[in-house]
Amino acid sequence: MSTRHVSIVTAGALALLALLSPVTPARAASADSLATLRGRLQAAVNAARTDQVLAVRQDFQSLAAATPEDARLSYWSALSAWRAIGFMRDDKQRRVSEDLLESALVEVDRAIEKEPGFAENHALKSALLGFKIQFGGMALGMTLGPEMARLEERAETLAPANPRVLLLRGMMTLHRPAFIGGGAKKALPILEQAIAAFEAASATDARTADWGRDDAHVWAGNAARKLDDPARAIAFYERALVVNPEMGWARKLLDETRKSSTAKGSAGGKRGGRTS
Repeated sequence: MSTRHVSIVTAGALALLALLSPVTPARAASADSLATLRGRLQAAVNAARTDQVLAVRQDFQSLAAATPEDARLSYWSALSAWRAIGFMRDDKQRRVSEDLLESALVEVDRAIEKEPGFAENHALKSALLGFKIQFGGMALGMTLGPEMARLEERAETLAPANPRVLLLRGMMTLHRPAFIGGGAKKALPILEQAIAAFEAASATDARTADWGRDDAHVWAGNAARKLDDPARAIAFYERALVVNPEMGWARKLLDETRKSSTAKGSAGGKRGGRTS
């Protein structure tokens, strides 16, 4: 066999091998694309731009269709929907929010099916069901409440020190009525646990979820405000801005709390002057 013929056969074999082995390049591309989309999602959240969050979600969905072997893409798409729904406070957006929620629940169920051992899938589904209760009222809470509790328990069993599991649990506790174990007094210690867990955590894999560090401080600040502790709330909001200086919501809450605290202090001083 001539040298030229051997070269042609070898080249053909290599080409065929490349066609039959697409998994490694696809995974690498998925990791790179996912890191880029994560950055875009965080920027959209920083600016509280619902339209940008939804645009990133569409890109997560497209990437999921192109790289179905990546189990985390359904998680990220559902998470983007959760973020967007949180920004949709206008009654005119209610129908859009409800449709988005149903789509996100399908995606998070797909994520759980693909990767049942990933604790954050279960925690995120519980958080999404929390929105479903907000839309449907407390009567729906009687039906979905046990499922949420089961999902939270599953998430904590899988990863008791996962900071995002703790964050979502703290947020859900803050929003629950006190008569079913919720409220700011019970939520704040959980959110402080989340903050400590974030301090101890490190993300080394591009596929690993790495969001929520700033959120943990903000929600701890919100709990402190509900407990009428503005000084502590201000400290949490300030820390959130150290973690993420671009977080617009943290800056807004910090300014509001400072103004409110100053106004209360001035009013107290005037009352004190009249009674002295």
